[in-house]
Amino acid sequence: MRKCAGTPFKHLALLCVAAGMVLIASRAATADVVYSVTGTFGTSTTYTGPLNGAHYSGTFSAPLPIAITGPICCTQDISTFDINLISSSGVTLATLSSSTSPLGSAYFSVDTGTTCVGGPPGAGCDLLSFTGGLTFPPSFLQLVVPLDFTGGNVYPFLPVSGAPSIAGFAGADPNDLSVVSSGVISPVPEPSSLSLLGVGLLAGLGLGVRRLVDSSGIGPL
Repeated sequence: MRKCAGTPFKHLALLCVAAGMVLIASRAATADVVYSVTGTFGTSTTYTGPLNGAHYSGTFSAPLPIAITGPICCTQDISTFDINLISSSGVTLATLSSSTSPLGSAYFSVDTGTTCVGGPPGAGCDLLSFTGGLTFPPSFLQLVVPLDFTGGNVYPFLPVSGAPSIAGFAGADPNDLSVVSSGVISPVPEPSSLSLLGVGLLAGLGLGVRRLVDSSGIGPL
């Protein structure tokens, strides 16, 4: 098997190096994945917030799953997110956003040491928490999902102790809160422009290699 870096093939070696750089850059550009978030709020006689019977929808970006570094751990900030809390009549009551909310913040945490609300006994869970809006206290959305989460269903609210899937509009009193009845988080198929550029460059590199080999008179590789 011929090597890219052989002396008679200096141009071919340069092409090989360029191809490697494109692939590395392309992989680095896709470290954070964009996820869509959609779901509904149920009704409750205990939690009677304005989001009862409503829904939520939006996106966030994160490299999932997050690394586990201890028996009870870990927290990772989510820097890009935009999630709307929408009333049953279709009115956006709050937008939890990293770009427009003065109090906007979000994180993804892992708890391997407890039974999470809605999950299997002793299995641990991941927890997504989004805060924002234009009010003080701010609005928030908290979603409980399976451990090592990379997409799938949200655990619905259950009336037991712990950190459940729940949301609050402008506060955390019972008349501000609404329970999460369903939710789905899915990766968005969105190829980066750099990856697309990489495909085009690799196609051109392949053509260059073919021409160099043909002009060398050494026959096919």
